Amino acid sequence: MVDGNAQPFDLIGEPKLDDDAVVALAVAVQEAAVLTAETLAGVTRRQATVSIGDLLEPVKARDLSTDGVACEISTMDGGPLAILLVSDEHTVALADVFFGGPGSGAERRPAPIEVQAIVSSLPPVIEPVVAAVTSSGGHEIQMRASDSITAPAADLVRLDLSFDIDGIVIEAALFAPDPDRVGPAGGTSPEMLQLAAGIPVQFDVDLASVPMLAAEVQGLATGDIVIFDAGVDDEVTVRSGNREFLRGSVDDTAGRRMLSVTEVLSTH
Repeated sequence: MVDGNAQPFDLIGEPKLDDDAVVALAVAVQEAAVLTAETLAGVTRRQATVSIGDLLEPVKARDLSTDGVACEISTMDGGPLAILLVSDEHTVALADVFFGGPGSGAERRPAPIEVQAIVSSLPPVIEPVVAAVTSSGGHEIQMRASDSITAPAADLVRLDLSFDIDGIVIEAALFAPDPDRVGPAGGTSPEMLQLAAGIPVQFDVDLASVPMLAAEVQGLATGDIVIFDAGVDDEVTVRSGNREFLRGSVDDTAGRRMLSVTEVLSTH
């Protein structure tokens, strides 16, 4: 079974990302959870689900704890992207899975061969999540375990990952540059803009408002006529929720109503 379980993110701190970028990030990470689960199931040849935490918690790089196994994640040309932290016990368990075992963990330091199993096998599994959080789509990633790691930025966010492989739950934490901090400097990525462009937007066309007495409303029945007294040339407003986007007029062509835009109020 393949399942992606992700919720829209609450980006703590000053909300510097625009609404489209925040929604696109949530969509991208949700899709990444599905791809990660599919890859994990393929690599292990077992049923796998992936759960992704619903909170990007801000963390200063100077406060980052390196208990357990710390891995630098970078592009193949060495560009730093993120850091992955896995506890010793869960590293042993995940290595056991990659070796074909049941996923038994142990409260001990992992052996070098177990760490190498993680470094070699995990990159293609978590690449979709890394790409979504860091906007690094299209770049193959690599991992390096070290006792001395270099953070990709001073301001990071933490994303919790939970891998369920045949009922064995293995947890890890991904630390990436805080998108609230790096978003305005680098601009919204093409990947995020593409995702945002594909998000459906529901519009309401307001032809007119009609004041009526409560008694009149209660007395309405099938077949009654409510006159709202709006002609085809009268101005109408297009809204999404409480936000006005367009003004225009209604045209009648071959028995169908169409909107001719006369003023664009907002496109964001």
